[in-house]
Amino acid sequence: MEALGTGDFPRLRVGVGRPENGGDVVQHVLEPFGAGEEAKLDGILGRAAEAAVTVLSHGAKFGMNRFNRKP
Repeated sequence: MEALGTGDFPRLRVGVGRPENGGDVVQHVLEPFGAGEEAKLDGILGRAAEAAVTVLSHGAKFGMNRFNRKP
């Protein structure tokens, strides 16, 4: 955003879940993946790649309508 001078562009974000029992969100985001999370990582990254290709091929609105929900 600093290089472009704006935040007005489409972004693709990948969710990392929430900490258990109301824990610290920042710490949760920055800590390494747990064993259960690592097992899901290939599928999550595959879906993120598919979302990126869809947005580039069909536009942000189409991509958001297709991917902004739980699989």
